[in-house]
Amino acid sequence: MNSQIIPVQIIIPIVVLAGLAIAGFFGINIANENYTQLSFIAIGSCVLAWSIVGRKIWWLPIFFFSFLGGHFFFGFKIYATELAVLVCLLPLILALAMKREHFKNRNFGIPRPVGILFLYLCLNFLACAVHNKVEELGGLGGVTRVYLAALWPFLIFLPFLLVGNTKYIPWALHLMASAILIRFSIGMYTALFCDEDTILFIPGVNFIPAGGFGTNDLRFSGSMLCTLAVCYFCVYRIFIVRCVMLALILVGVYGTFLGGGRVPIVLLLGIFVFAFLVYRRYGLILLSTILLLCATVALNSFPEVLQEFPKTIKKACTVFLIDRNLATDTSEAASSDEWHYRLMKEGYKAWTENGLTILFGKGTRPFDIRAWGGGKDFEGMIEMAVATNRYESGLWTILCTFGLVGFVLYSILLLMIIGYCVPVLQREKIKTPVHAIMFIAVYGCLSWFLLCWIAGGFPSTEILFGVIAMVAGHDMMGLRVGGKVESGKRKVEALESEDLNAEKLRAET
Repeated sequence: MNSQIIPVQIIIPIVVLAGLAIAGFFGINIANENYTQLSFIAIGSCVLAWSIVGRKIWWLPIFFFSFLGGHFFFGFKIYATELAVLVCLLPLILALAMKREHFKNRNFGIPRPVGILFLYLCLNFLACAVHNKVEELGGLGGVTRVYLAALWPFLIFLPFLLVGNTKYIPWALHLMASAILIRFSIGMYTALFCDEDTILFIPGVNFIPAGGFGTNDLRFSGSMLCTLAVCYFCVYRIFIVRCVMLALILVGVYGTFLGGGRVPIVLLLGIFVFAFLVYRRYGLILLSTILLLCATVALNSFPEVLQEFPKTIKKACTVFLIDRNLATDTSEAASSDEWHYRLMKEGYKAWTENGLTILFGKGTRPFDIRAWGGGKDFEGMIEMAVATNRYESGLWTILCTFGLVGFVLYSILLLMIIGYCVPVLQREKIKTPVHAIMFIAVYGCLSWFLLCWIAGGFPSTEILFGVIAMVAGHDMMGLRVGGKVESGKRKVEALESEDLNAEKLRAET
């Protein structure tokens, strides 16, 4: 008896007719230049296909899109990170709904600092939304976007703690490297071959890449390229690979200087110092310190040398100038210094408005460009930044949004990540992609603590990396017993002991 429900003779004509209909539809839209509609159909088809086949690797897109950056613009912005969260959760929800036993729960659990911080952020968001509703301020969408910048990593790693599969960590590292290479390449192309006012975008979907305007994005992508190159250099001990990584480090250093930021230069130097500390190469640290001191003395003795460089590189090099008046005269850093000074001043004023704002912050207010004179003049831009909590400083961003309570909870979680990962790195160095993720997470947390007063925002990416690194380290090293992580050797010994006890029990029976 033939068990086939639909005969092949019927299936083939249906497929052919469907193919002709789809081809005709695309042909008509291409002839009418309806590229936006076709792009949405293609993207929707890809998302649908991903939702079906994603399953165990549901969390990987966040590593690509969060580092690719950029946004879609259709009269309003949709950031790549926001889209990535949705793309990650769709296959997870579908897989859990259809076949929950497909996932194996681990005994890691949700660390208490993670749960408490997530609960506090949600309550703070709810209180801010109620306040804005009572005051009839409106703009819930803009307020939600500000809070989403702090909440999005929790939407990924909370389910990852329960059902995430850490064997795909190497894929995550490669996806992140691909995104950074694309972002850095776009930034270098914009910086070298485009005018300052040029904005690159992908038509149809109206995607504006992070590096598609000016040189500012090279501050991040250049330093991040160096970080990844250092990790790959340590993990993959192949001569050709290491030569390529050294070349990428040099290119990343140049790109970071071309970005024109002073804080990124400090972060860039810290990457190599931290790597030397992990490998206990104290001689290299001493040599690097001597070379840095020589370069600093030379620049302070002959600052006129900087006049030969492009203005962005000249501005970045002023971080080595001791005389700040000389730094201001040498580059166009005065306006930037005034901007950051005013933001810190206004941030302190907003945080210390009353006792409640000191403890719990003031939340955020809806974005209304009309209320600040179009945001074109200096004072209007300051008011806009203060209202939406965009202080370009991690310290004031957290204090003004979530208050002292939020800052303490963030600090506890970041210190927990550092305390978990540092001993592993000291003992095992950077040998696998898991160690590379730990290295990036720890350096991100340390640099956030050291420079949060002058740069940064919510430590969202640092927390995402840190929690996933902790879970991967737990899965890699062994079993959590009594609050401690047992090594792989002890795990094997425990399993062998259980087998012997079982054999003994059967023999006695």
